[in-house]
Amino acid sequence: MVGQTTGVTDCGPTGQADSQGALSAKKNWFLAPGFHRDLERKLVQRPECEDIATGIFYAFDYRTRLGPFVYVDRRLPPAGVLTLGASMVASGFKRTRVVLQQWSPKVRPSQGMIDGRKLEMVLVSGMQMHSAPMYSLMADSHTMGGDRPLILAGGPKAMHQPWDMFRPEGGADLVVTGEVSVFLQMVDRLLDYRGRSGTMRSAFERAKRDNALLDIPGLVYRVDDGGSQIELLSTGKQLLLRDLDELPDALLGYTVLEPAHKKPYMAPRPMPLDEVRKHATFLPVLTTQGCRFVCPYCPIPDNNHRSFRHKSPERLRLEIQRFAEQLGIKNFFGVDDNMFNSEQAILDIFRELARGKVNGKPFSKSIFYGTEATLHDVYRSKEILPICRKGGLRAIWFGIEDMTGDLVKKGQSAEKVAELFPLMRRWGIWPMPMLMHYEGQPFYTRGSLKGLSNQVAYLHKQGAGSVQITFLTPAVGTKMYDEPFNKGQVAKQVGRVSVDDYLYDGQHVVACTPKVAFKHQMNLLGAYAAFYNPINFLKKAVRFRDPLTFYDAALQYFGMAGWVRSVWAMRQWLWNLALRPMTVHEAPPCSAWKIWTVEEYSAKIGLNAQPSCLQATA
Repeated sequence: MVGQTTGVTDCGPTGQADSQGALSAKKNWFLAPGFHRDLERKLVQRPECEDIATGIFYAFDYRTRLGPFVYVDRRLPPAGVLTLGASMVASGFKRTRVVLQQWSPKVRPSQGMIDGRKLEMVLVSGMQMHSAPMYSLMADSHTMGGDRPLILAGGPKAMHQPWDMFRPEGGADLVVTGEVSVFLQMVDRLLDYRGRSGTMRSAFERAKRDNALLDIPGLVYRVDDGGSQIELLSTGKQLLLRDLDELPDALLGYTVLEPAHKKPYMAPRPMPLDEVRKHATFLPVLTTQGCRFVCPYCPIPDNNHRSFRHKSPERLRLEIQRFAEQLGIKNFFGVDDNMFNSEQAILDIFRELARGKVNGKPFSKSIFYGTEATLHDVYRSKEILPICRKGGLRAIWFGIEDMTGDLVKKGQSAEKVAELFPLMRRWGIWPMPMLMHYEGQPFYTRGSLKGLSNQVAYLHKQGAGSVQITFLTPAVGTKMYDEPFNKGQVAKQVGRVSVDDYLYDGQHVVACTPKVAFKHQMNLLGAYAAFYNPINFLKKAVRFRDPLTFYDAALQYFGMAGWVRSVWAMRQWLWNLALRPMTVHEAPPCSAWKIWTVEEYSAKIGLNAQPSCLQATA
C-alpha cells in the first residue's frame, strides 16, 4: 500500500484545516516541504500508536508465476509495503508486521496477533493480477465479526479501481489511492477520535460521520447506511511528496517482516535481519519516480502528475551501503520508472555512488545494481556509462516494446540498439530489453524487423542478456484501458476458463480478436523459445569471454526452465484457447456503485462550512 497526504499540517476532529501551506501545495500537486517528516514526528509522540497492532499484507497469486523471471518473483520483495512498514515503525507503531504472501502464503488476518493483541488495522496491497488473494484477505478479516479490524486496501489495483474493493458481503472500509503520506495523515486524523481506549475501526466510523476525512486527497470510502446499495466518496487525487529523502530509513521495513512459514498465524517475533538473505536475492531501492514519456498503456505519468522525483545521491549511497553491510545482500533493483529521465540527476547520483564502499570494497566491485530506463534516454547519456559502472550499475531493463515504432514511438531504433548494447557490455553493464507483442504484429518477416522473432534474434545478436516479452494487455489506470473492451477484444470466458484478474499478467493473450488469439499466444511462446534455447545456451556456455557471458549462460538456463514451467502451467489455458469458444466483454468494467466527489457530497448533505483546502481541490 502506498500513501500520501493533503499538505494539511494539523486538523482536529472536525476536519477543519488550519494550515495555509496546504492550499499552495494542493495547487502544485505537491505537499509542503517537510510535511511527511513532521507528520512522523507528530505521530511518534502519540502514546496510543504503540498500542495498535497492524498487519500489512502483500497479496500474491501463485497462478501468475510464469515467464523467464519466474524464479525472481519470490526473491525480490516489493518496495511499496516495505516503505509503508518503515513509515509505521518511524511513526511509533511498534506493533506492526509486514506479511509477504510470497514467503508466508497462509497467514490469515483473523488469526494474526502481535504481542498477544489482535490486529486492529489490516492493510492489504496488491497488483491487478493479485486481486483474488486481496479479496480473500479482506473476507477473512470479516469473519471476526464485531471484533474485526479496520480494513484498508491500497496498491495499483485499489488505486485505479477502488470501487472493486467494496462489496456488500464484505470488503474494504477504506481505500488509499495515494502514497504513504496519505495513509499517515488519515491515521493521524483517526487517532483524534480513537483516544487511548477505542479502536481504529470505531474511530473511522465516527470520523466518517463528522465528515472529518473530506480534506485528505487520496481516499475512497463508503458513505451509505451499510445496506446493499453502496455509495462511495472519493476525496480526489493525491498530493505527492516532492523530496523523497523525507521517507524514513528503508531498513526499518525489514525489521517487521513476518518470518517465512506455512502456518495461518503470525510468528511470535519478526524475521531476524540476518535471515532476510535466505529468502531475498535482490533488494528493491526506491531511487527515482516518474517518466517524461506518455505511453497510452502506462499509468506512471498520471500517477506522478508528470513529475520526476529522486532521492539525494548521498542518501542513496548510504542506504545501499547499510543494506549490503547489515543484511548481507549486495544485489539491488531500483524501482525506477525511467532512471535516466534526467541526465544531470543520473550523473549526480552515480558520481556519489562511485564513492560508496561495502566493507572497504568500492561499489563497482561489491554490488550489483539494476534499474529500468528507456533506450532513448540511455543512448542520449551513453558517455556517462563508465561513471555509472563505477557506481555499481550492472544491468538496465529497457522498455523497448517494439523496435520499429509501430506500437509506440519513444525514440527506440535498431541503430541505437546496435551502437548502445555492445558499448554497455564493454563497460560491464547488461542490456535487458523488454518487448511487447500486439495484434497485427507477425511472428516472422523476411528482410525486416517487424516480426517478433526477428526482433528477438536481433536483440540476441547485439548482446541482450535476457528478453522479456508481454502481450499488450489493458492495465488499470491507463489511457488505452477502455479501447479494447469497447472493440470487443477482451476475453470474458475462454471455454471453461473464466478470465479473471490473475490472467492479466501479459503472458496470457486476453485482449485480442478471438479468431487470432491462439496464434498470438503461440507467437509469444515461440519468441521466448527463439531466445532461450539449447543452442544459445551452448554458445554462451562454451565461450566464457567475460563475466557477462557467464551470466548470459545462466540466464539461458533459467529462461529455458521458466519456459518449460510456463507451458506446463498454461496447458489448460492453451487447450481452451485453441479449441473452445471465447466470449468477450461488451464494455469496460465500471463501478456498480455511485461515487461522489467531495463537492457533490458536500452539496448533497448541505455542508456549507467546507475546509478551505477543499476549495482548491483540482
